[in-house]
Amino acid sequence: MNAEQLHTIASTVIEDVSASDILAKFNNLHKQLNQLASNPGDQKLQQDITTLRRELFDALNALQRRRWPSGIQQTIELLGGGILVSGEIQEGIERIFQTESISPATVRDHVNGVMSEIKTFVDKLTALKTAFDALDIKEEPLEPGEVELGVLIPRSEVKNKLDLLANELMHFDKIFKYFSVVAIGTREEFELTYLSASDLKIFVRPNAKTVALISATVTFILTSLNQIADLKMKYDEFLKSGIEEKHLEGLKKGINEKLAKDLEAFRAELIEQFCGDKKEADKNENSTRLKIAIDHLAPRLERGWSLEVRLGPLPAPTEGSAEEGEGAGKGEDHALYEKLQDDAQRLKRLAPIGTPILSLPKPETLFEDGKDD
Repeated sequence: MNAEQLHTIASTVIEDVSASDILAKFNNLHKQLNQLASNPGDQKLQQDITTLRRELFDALNALQRRRWPSGIQQTIELLGGGILVSGEIQEGIERIFQTESISPATVRDHVNGVMSEIKTFVDKLTALKTAFDALDIKEEPLEPGEVELGVLIPRSEVKNKLDLLANELMHFDKIFKYFSVVAIGTREEFELTYLSASDLKIFVRPNAKTVALISATVTFILTSLNQIADLKMKYDEFLKSGIEEKHLEGLKKGINEKLAKDLEAFRAELIEQFCGDKKEADKNENSTRLKIAIDHLAPRLERGWSLEVRLGPLPAPTEGSAEEGEGAGKGEDHALYEKLQDDAQRLKRLAPIGTPILSLPKPETLFEDGKDD
């Protein structure tokens, strides 16, 4: 990550925390709890605290609705602000309030501890932003409605070799092109917007519909891989116990077949969603393209490759076709962007677990579809 992106993330978090007003809500609750600690029988204070706790939870929910993409969440964790993205603040406060025989002073101290941790982190971000401003390091915000797709390639997988890295970038370009043909009917040329040598990460700017298809696919693959994590750990235990790999082929085959079946069903759903109005022959061709792309993408995700979506501010809604219901008054692009916000939160890197089960297909299978070259 470059300094400009870090500056942008710091500003985003500071603005969102300020807009949600959670620190003020925490402070108000803490003051009343402090008074209750001195006057534990005061019914009016207890009623006020119930109201203030509800206001705090409303503020925390408002912050959660900011829907930070996974990249911002991971940066927040790396910078020491994991409490903001843990999703456990409200649960922890609720739990301590519900615990019998807990004194008001104990509740007060818990609330103060959470508030202090958040404030300390925001103060650090503010100091960081001040330093960036003093050094004239600009932010790199995206415009409303702009979407970028990032790819992180583990150094261990390319062995710090330039030719291997170049091959991977070429493969990802082709994988993304398959997705773009399915999503928008044409092969895109992807504009490179960011390149990092420290963590081998790139960002490109595809069409939003292409990103929507890719993010939906990656989210499903990551969920599927998480579901077989226990089986993979068992597979590794058998290997470590001395059982030869050839005797475990049945287990490995069963895991692969389950994943293949799940991905096939999901692929059919994607084809209907993105190509539902096309002729059957075109659907079949796009299904083949999508299968090739998924076959090359899934093993890479299993080995620690990760994808990230960056989003500009939510675009202003335009006249939609829906007259009633949730989609009323929202244009198609606006609804798509809201869906991307949800997907962007879930694209967290999958830490490699055990021996890879999925085999990387031969590279030449990516280039067999001459219609897209």
